[in-house]
Amino acid sequence: VHGGAVSIGHEKPFQSLLHRKNENVELKRELVRTAACLVNDGDTIIVDSGSTANEFILTLCSGFRALSVITHSMTVFEALHNAPGIRIILIGGEYLKSEECFFVSIALECLHQLHATTSFIFPSAISLKYGVADYSSELIPIQKKYLEISNHTVILADSSKFEKTALMKICSTDNSHIYVTDSMLDDNIYKLYRENGIRVYRNKEEIHNESKSIANIG
Repeated sequence: VHGGAVSIGHEKPFQSLLHRKNENVELKRELVRTAACLVNDGDTIIVDSGSTANEFILTLCSGFRALSVITHSMTVFEALHNAPGIRIILIGGEYLKSEECFFVSIALECLHQLHATTSFIFPSAISLKYGVADYSSELIPIQKKYLEISNHTVILADSSKFEKTALMKICSTDNSHIYVTDSMLDDNIYKLYRENGIRVYRNKEEIHNESKSIANIG
């Protein structure tokens, strides 16, 4: 890659949602607080499913007077359904119990009719060479559709997921998206991503320092 070399990332082992909910919790809470500054009142946002999505939505439950949230995650829905000022659009379909969310063609048909300001995607792995990836064949089409129907995409992943691979590719790792992680991301990986034009942020300060280039993402 431009600026140096990275080792071929090994595949990040697939873990159940129950296991992932208890994995790297503090890192997830750190990165979702950073990502929350990319949400503005009046936005229509998409929130993907997964353990980091659950932490993210808890951060958004307060502090917004007007926000619309599109999701296929039952956990996200349950966290938001009583939150004042938040409109929820739950994408239905067959229920995937292991991931606590809906999937299949019914969900995709619903998404054809929708448009969002920003999609927030929570993959299992990110690699400069192999892209943004996950494991569920049922959910990959929904994640891809989210990217299609939103103006902007924010990829959220804790530092343990960088330079790892997973079974199925969601999209390439390129400069069309914003990547938010935590402060534990290795400096060498951070430098290489930045040198390859990837906008990766480890804290709010890094976002604020470039606020002119990503201002008003919503």
